[in-house]
Amino acid sequence: MNQAKPSGTEIKSFRSSVIHEMRYDIVIMGGGFAGLRAAVAAKKTRPTARVGLLTAGPNNGYGCCSHKTHGANAAMNPGDSVAVHASDTLRGGGGIGKPELVATLCEGAPEAIRELEQLGVQFDKIGDRYDPGFYGGSTHPRSVHAQDMLGLSGVTRLWEEARRCGVEALHSRQVLSFVIADNVFGGVIVMDTVTGETEYVAAPVGITAMGGGACVYPIATISDDKQATAAACFLEAGGALMDSEMMQFHPTGLARPGRKGHGEIMEEELRAQGAQFFNVHGERFMKYEHEDAERATRDVNARACYREIMEGRGTPNGGVIFDLSMLPPQFLQQRFPYMLERLRTYVDLTQVTQVETSPAAHFWMGGIEIDIHAQTSIKGLFACGEDAAGIHGGNRLGGNGVSDALVFGKIAGEAAARSDAGQTGSFDPTKCVVSLLNLPDVSETVRLDALIKKTMWHHVGPIRSGDGLQLARLLLNDVFARVASNVIKVPARDLSLPCAAMRSLYQKLILSRAVNSAAIERTNSVGAHYRTDADGEIDIYNTSVRMSEDGVMHTSRVYRAGTMNDALSPEEAA
Repeated sequence: MNQAKPSGTEIKSFRSSVIHEMRYDIVIMGGGFAGLRAAVAAKKTRPTARVGLLTAGPNNGYGCCSHKTHGANAAMNPGDSVAVHASDTLRGGGGIGKPELVATLCEGAPEAIRELEQLGVQFDKIGDRYDPGFYGGSTHPRSVHAQDMLGLSGVTRLWEEARRCGVEALHSRQVLSFVIADNVFGGVIVMDTVTGETEYVAAPVGITAMGGGACVYPIATISDDKQATAAACFLEAGGALMDSEMMQFHPTGLARPGRKGHGEIMEEELRAQGAQFFNVHGERFMKYEHEDAERATRDVNARACYREIMEGRGTPNGGVIFDLSMLPPQFLQQRFPYMLERLRTYVDLTQVTQVETSPAAHFWMGGIEIDIHAQTSIKGLFACGEDAAGIHGGNRLGGNGVSDALVFGKIAGEAAARSDAGQTGSFDPTKCVVSLLNLPDVSETVRLDALIKKTMWHHVGPIRSGDGLQLARLLLNDVFARVASNVIKVPARDLSLPCAAMRSLYQKLILSRAVNSAAIERTNSVGAHYRTDADGEIDIYNTSVRMSEDGVMHTSRVYRAGTMNDALSPEEAA
C-alpha cells in the first residue's frame, strides 16, 4: 500500500475537499474467490445492474490466500457423499456450526467445482474421475485440485469471467466505513490509496468478502492489505459478531521473524503425504499428541507445535522442524510446482529436507452471522467468504475454504441481484464520519501494532487459559484507554492518505478486543478455541459480541438445541 508517513500534524491538517461520489446497483468488497464469485453471479443474475468490485490491491491481484489455495472439498466421486461431507464438516467444527449452512455448503460444492471447470480450470483426474487429496479431518479423499494451482487458476478464470460480464473493478481501494442509516445499507466510504482521494461508493446493496481476521497476530498467512475491515465496520454499525473467538492457526507457516516471508503458508497436503514435525531435540511429538499424528486436523497440529515452542523446545526462529525427507524432490516438483515457486525466494524445498515452521494465524471462523441466502442483520448487506460466520463452527477443515467461498459467493451474488432492499435510509455522504487513531508519530503506531499482536499471540493464541485471557483483556483495554483521547471522528470529505494507516490500527484494536472478549465468554474447548481450564460443557452455543458507542465490548451466548456430541461418532462421544 502506497502511504505517506503519518504524523500528528498531517492527520490534523485535513484537506477539506469535496468527497467524490460513485454510484452502483451492487458494490462488492473483496477480490478473492468469494468476492469474485459474488460479482460474477450478481452480474449474470441481473445483467443490467452496474456491479462494482472493490479490491485493496493495485490490479487484479489475489485477495488473502485465494491464489495460494491447493484444493477444494466436494463429494465428487463414488464412495463419498454430500451427507458424509456435511458430517465431517460439523464434526471438525466441534458441532457448533449451523447445520443449515453446512448443508448448503456441502450440497453446493460439487456444482461449484463443475462451474470452475466450465470456466477452464483443469482438475487432476484419473480417467473420468477426480483425483482428490486427503486433508485432515476428512473421512474420504475429497479435496479436488489442479496440481497445487487451483487458487491461481481459479482466481484467474474468475477475473476473466468478471471482465467478460462487465463487472467494474476499482483497485487500490481501502474500505474505511459502511454507510448505514436506520439499519439499511447505503454504500461504503473508501480511500484510493494511490491518489489519497476519499470516495463515497453509493449502492443500495453490498456484499462484504474482505477477510483478514488473522491480521491481529504477529505471524499470519494473509497479505498485509487485510485489516479486519468488515468486522470493525459491522460492529461500528451496531451489528453483532458470531463466534469471534474462533481463529484458526495453520500449523505450517514459515518461521522467519523480522524477514519477508514470515508466515508464508506451506501446503496442507504435505502432512497427508508424510511430512513430519520434530522439536529441537529431534522428538516427533505428534505421534504422542493424536492417533492420526500429523494427519489430524489443523487445530490439533497447531496446538502441539505451539506447545513445543512456548515450552522451550522450539527452534531459534521460534518454530519447530518440519521434515520433508519422506517426500522426494521429484514428487514435490510434480505435485506442488506453484508452492515451490512461491517459496523459492525464501527456501528451495528441492534442496533442503527440513524447514522451520510455526503455527500462523490463517482463517477466522467467526464473523458476521448470515442466513442461507448470505443476508446479514443489516438490510441490503450480504456477507460471504471469511467475513461470514456459522459455516465452519470451531474449526475449518482444509479444503473447505475455497468451497465455502465459491458456494456462498454465488449465493450472495444472486441474492444481492434479486434484493429489493432499495435505499430507504437517508444517506448524506457529507455527514459520514470515520473513526481512527490520531497518534503523534509513526513509531507509536508501530509500537501499538506490535503490542496488540504480542498480546494476542501469548494469551489468545492456539492454547488459552482463563487467567491468560483476563490478562489480555487488561492489556488490550489499557491500550484502548490510553489511546481513547486520540480516537477521533473525521468527516469523510476531510480524510487524507495518512488516515488510512490510523484507521487500520483502530480496526485491529477493535477486532483483537472482540476476539478476546468472546474467548472469555466461551469457557469450554471447541475446535480452534482450546482452554487449559475448560469447563467441559457440551451444550451447543455460539458467542455474540457487540460494541457500544464508547467502545466497550458486550458478550453473550446463544444456545441451540442438542449437544456437541451429536456431531460425533459413538466412539468419539465415548
